[in-house]
Amino acid sequence: MLSGKVALITGASSGIGAVTAEYFAKVGIAGLCITGRKEEALLETSKKCSAALDMLTQCLALELAPEVRVNSVNPGLVVTPIQRNSGMSEEDYKVFIENCEKTHLLKRVAQPEEIASLIAFVASDGASFMTGSVVPVTGGRHCVCPR
Repeated sequence: MLSGKVALITGASSGIGAVTAEYFAKVGIAGLCITGRKEEALLETSKKCSAALDMLTQCLALELAPEVRVNSVNPGLVVTPIQRNSGMSEEDYKVFIENCEKTHLLKRVAQPEEIASLIAFVASDGASFMTGSVVPVTGGRHCVCPR
């Protein structure tokens, strides 16, 4: 139904927006961007959407094996134009990156090539025994409490 579609859901920190974001993640939309005014509630919605995508990975692996392998790579903050395109000033962007670096065990954010090389490995014959796996690539961010 939503294969190949991308959605921007405003008001995703509560109510219809939050439920819609969770539903879209559950049914497997290609891309999902959520916004809202209540940061804590928005983070909770984001966690639920991530859990739905993780479950989708595992369900598809169950359904499509052994002919197709299904895995997902869940990156943390990666330096791409998306943050700058959000309207941040250069100074705000610099502060944002510095703050993010503090919350990662490796004390830095990722470069796109680091994520791409992992995706290439997961897709390669070198990972031929891998299916239903959800790989966090967060610089250790997923191991610590948010600050």
